[in-house]
Amino acid sequence: MALLPMDGTDYLRLPIGTFRVSFNDLFLTLVLYFDFLDGMAMGFRFSKFLWRIGSVVFLITMLSAVSLLYVPSVGFAYDVKMTLNFLEFLVLLYLTTRIVLDVETLRRALMALVFGASLVAAGTWAKSLGFDVPGQERSGGVVFFLGPFLVGVTGIVGSGLSFDMALLGAFPAVLVRRIFPSNFVRWPLLVLLGFAGFIVYSRGLWLSLLVELMVVLALGMMIEDRPFRKRIAAAGWVVATGALLFFGPSLYHSLIELRPVTVTYRLAGYLYAWKLSTQGLVEFLFGAGKGFFAATFVYTGVPHNFFIDLLVSKGILAVLVFLSLLTAIGWMLFFLVLGKTPGASPEARWLALVLLTSLLGTVTEGLFAPITTSMNFLAVVSLSTALLSIVRTEPVIRTAPSVPLHEPA
Repeated sequence: MALLPMDGTDYLRLPIGTFRVSFNDLFLTLVLYFDFLDGMAMGFRFSKFLWRIGSVVFLITMLSAVSLLYVPSVGFAYDVKMTLNFLEFLVLLYLTTRIVLDVETLRRALMALVFGASLVAAGTWAKSLGFDVPGQERSGGVVFFLGPFLVGVTGIVGSGLSFDMALLGAFPAVLVRRIFPSNFVRWPLLVLLGFAGFIVYSRGLWLSLLVELMVVLALGMMIEDRPFRKRIAAAGWVVATGALLFFGPSLYHSLIELRPVTVTYRLAGYLYAWKLSTQGLVEFLFGAGKGFFAATFVYTGVPHNFFIDLLVSKGILAVLVFLSLLTAIGWMLFFLVLGKTPGASPEARWLALVLLTSLLGTVTEGLFAPITTSMNFLAVVSLSTALLSIVRTEPVIRTAPSVPLHEPA
């Protein structure tokens, strides 16, 4: 399940007549169909918590569909795709909470997500070394050398955002030792993912990874059960915070100078998207059309900020409902990390730390990219909802002990 939302699958398309259908869409539909058959046979049972979360996602999907009734036909496919992504989010949320019913399954899903991101990271390394593997270099002719490595490679899938979202979802699971207890596994994975994140030459990704590291250190010192590890986490957070405050201004200007033109274009895109969204009450409430933005703004096809991207495409109502959903899930995860949720086991608290960190990292990336259409991002939200559902369903979360098949004689 965790491998399913790799965004790169959306680039595998099957021609049916004049349409090109994503294999990802077909696979989701097939799994949903068989699961509905199983659900009808077994009886659907969902907690009130899941019904509430599912209803909010359904409301976002319905709000997303309103703009399709009136937006300009120019670039209409952009707005249809956005609505379909919310529909896929609803399906993904449903399937995830039907499959992930205990903490052990959730841990395996996170391990699978790390495995998928590691495959892409390994391909990024190979591409940067000059191997002829499928991939795409960052546009704009960016060439920067670090020894034998060509910086600017986005990986083996067709989009840099795909790898960014997979990496941000997986990286906290490697940082937290409860998912991969062995250092012989964790450290090679950290090197593989961390360096791949560096050589993709994405400033938003670098900042998001830094946010994840700071969050893990800050919350880790609250949840660690060993004084030595608690002090190490606290010391790491103090050092990182001091370095960021000291080098922050100069680092900021250095990042701007890497590709200054893109900053100008993106700021102009934000202003133009706001102008489109405020031209009338209907456009402000339900969206002016993402396709119309793409067709009329000359520098870039989408606003590189997922709040603004959602605003111009689907309006302020969809933005507010979606933000309320993310805020509620993040707040509940935070309380779970602190142990203030009744019946929360230590394992559930560590898993909450991983998912809260992934959520904050992907939202940070969303300040610089339109992540609303990222299935990796939606998978993190769905896995977070599954964990919260488990906590509310079981009085005490614990991994079932292994029982021998036969009692000893």
